[in-house]
Amino acid sequence: MTTFEESGASTAEDPAVSRWLFVHDHHFVPCDDFIGSRSGFGAKLWERYLPYCDAITVIGREGAPAPREELIVSSRESVEFRLLPDRGRGLARLRAFAEARVILEQVIATHDVVIARVPSVLGLMAISIARRMGKPVAVEAVGCAWSAMWDHGSAAGKAFAPIHWRQMRKAVGRADNVIYVTENFLQDRYPTRAQNISNASNVELPPSDIIEGQPTLDRATLTKRLKRIECAVQGELRLGLVGSLRVRSKGIQFVLPALKSLKRCDRPFSFHVLGAGDARPWIEEAKRHGVADLVTFHGSLPEGQAVFDWLDHIDIYLQPSLQEGLPRALIEAMSRGCPAIGSNCAGIPELLDERMVVPMRDVDALLQRILALMADSDEMARQAMRNFKTAHAYLSPTLAERREAFFRKVQAQSLGQL
Repeated sequence: MTTFEESGASTAEDPAVSRWLFVHDHHFVPCDDFIGSRSGFGAKLWERYLPYCDAITVIGREGAPAPREELIVSSRESVEFRLLPDRGRGLARLRAFAEARVILEQVIATHDVVIARVPSVLGLMAISIARRMGKPVAVEAVGCAWSAMWDHGSAAGKAFAPIHWRQMRKAVGRADNVIYVTENFLQDRYPTRAQNISNASNVELPPSDIIEGQPTLDRATLTKRLKRIECAVQGELRLGLVGSLRVRSKGIQFVLPALKSLKRCDRPFSFHVLGAGDARPWIEEAKRHGVADLVTFHGSLPEGQAVFDWLDHIDIYLQPSLQEGLPRALIEAMSRGCPAIGSNCAGIPELLDERMVVPMRDVDALLQRILALMADSDEMARQAMRNFKTAHAYLSPTLAERREAFFRKVQAQSLGQL
């Protein structure tokens, strides 16, 4: 097990210090002077919890080494990491479960609150242990346990899917505090009897201004988008997707055969993918479909403005995912006024116009929707305006208010005030 403490002095033995524990299966990468993440777990994340406690311990998985430039810095002051090795398969994995349970029992005993992000094996294990110890638990429901296992790509994953689904339903159903990333999807699939319930996406868009007391996105972004749509009537259209190349859950494999059929239309186009990972298997797959000349893999970019700038050069954003909660990349694309097409996976239909939603794995439906949008600049403009407006619901001040109310109640429980 790897231990890394950013604050420089352990708080584990000081009873006057309020300690919260965050548990998830995310793979963190230890470096010489920091703990990194390949995506989604930057140091800013811990600011959600630190206003309510003095220190945070993060239990996750130890990820494979990676070049420093590919990592987001996750570590920061007052945050300690205890990373469990990924034991692989078979008996080694079973032994790892037993080891993880012992470690979780030891750590949970010295912490005041457990934040369990699910679906995750470690998160569900932590919920069970914390309930038995009488510790307050805040459950963050960020995705569907069934999809996480079923679309894993392995026979073992499919076999474990119904078990993981039942475990998550039980854990969420019995929880005292649950915060969902969706408006309806996860709430319907994993209902709860909790008294403290909220919803707040993990995606937080930075507002550009405050108008009449309300945060807002920069209207100039939409103006530029509509001008781009107007000027691109006869030019090349750039299709885009943001997602890790290490997994097949983002649906790149459904876009590539659609591109082969798109080649028969008169409109010039290209497909651009932004995301970390080895592009070579995808390039080979594109060659098999005869579309390698139309596909560009851009690698990764730092979170924030660099990604927004990249999205500003995409004409139609694609999210044909197999597994999601509420996809960050899609919301970010919408905030840049991108017309977008997505699958009917998890929370995606909550974001998009229903006409822009296609069934998962349906290459022909994806193709037909792309063709229709490419041929109708007026519809592209309507979708751009709609998406830009919808994205305002994910501005960070709005979400911060919901989280603050939620975690204030969790804090009160830990102090015996509820």
